[in-house]
Amino acid sequence: MNDTKQISALNTLAEVARAREKPHKRIPLARIRVSPGAYLAAASVLTFSSALLLRSENNIWALVALASAWLIVPALAFADRIAFDGQLLCRRGPVPLIF
Repeated sequence: MNDTKQISALNTLAEVARAREKPHKRIPLARIRVSPGAYLAAASVLTFSSALLLRSENNIWALVALASAWLIVPALAFADRIAFDGQLLCRRGPVPLIF
């Protein structure tokens, strides 16, 4: 009878060890948006570049620079977040995904 208790105890320990080895999906506890300072600087540079392109009569490129400065850059700034799951800080969004 003592052997069956030891075998069941060893089986239980093996199950616990297997359960600990499985990767757990981490649920973020808190998420905050990143400061948009760098994104505002990039938007300012693109807006200034579009003015220079307009002056040199590159209208299409000026429109592309202005549209990206006023549409794409704010969307990227809004999507950039820092998440904390209790153990790990990670940055999420399209720009950190690229890097």
